[in-house]
Amino acid sequence: MKNSIIVEAKRNLVKEIVKSLNGKTFSVTFERKKPKVNKETGEKEFYATFESCRTGVKKHLKGGKSTIAHCEDLVGVYIFGRNEKGHFEEKGYRSFSADLVTSIKFSENGKTKEYTFEV
Repeated sequence: MKNSIIVEAKRNLVKEIVKSLNGKTFSVTFERKKPKVNKETGEKEFYATFESCRTGVKKHLKGGKSTIAHCEDLVGVYIFGRNEKGHFEEKGYRSFSADLVTSIKFSENGKTKEYTFEV
């Protein structure tokens, strides 16, 4: 098991990067806590990517309490993917564990920046 100080430092860094984006669109790749099984091939998928996501979206909230507020490692985002026709395909509120992030990618001043992490 990894040193808890290193895990906490990574968690804080990931959260700080996401917070510094101030609601700008970014993509994040992370390791799944439970692998997803591909129905067609039967293979396990250990990694997932939210291609277009952002924080600070309040439009579709219906009130109530946050279900992830008590989990220090979780980061809540709103995802909005587009298919090849440009239509929104998958959208909604999701969360990912900052401890399991492998990369964060975003554009800043017309240049793509990417941070990579070890799991």
